Amino acid sequence: MGVLKPRTRIVTFRLAEEEFERIKNMCAEEGARSMSDYARTSLCNSISAREAHADAGMDARVGRLDRKVEELDQAVKVLTRLVGDGLSARPRKRVALAAQGQ
Repeated sequence: MGVLKPRTRIVTFRLAEEEFERIKNMCAEEGARSMSDYARTSLCNSISAREAHADAGMDARVGRLDRKVEELDQAVKVLTRLVGDGLSARPRKRVALAAQGQ
């Protein structure tokens, strides 16, 4: 089976003997074609998991912001109604006061 994407970049890092043995054993357990394949897959999966976690966190933040905007919208509607009611009540009060001679 050929490589679907050509791999042209190389990453090198050092391992302690016990780290190397653990990774080698994991390669065998997971059935990886090579240690390089196992390391690449593990690292890419880790990155994908972090991105998914970050996306979920962003979705939660956007959801909270949506709820806050909805609360503000409702509050503005209530205030608008109260201000409108207050303005429409003033002329009636003036008429009532004028009728009383004040």
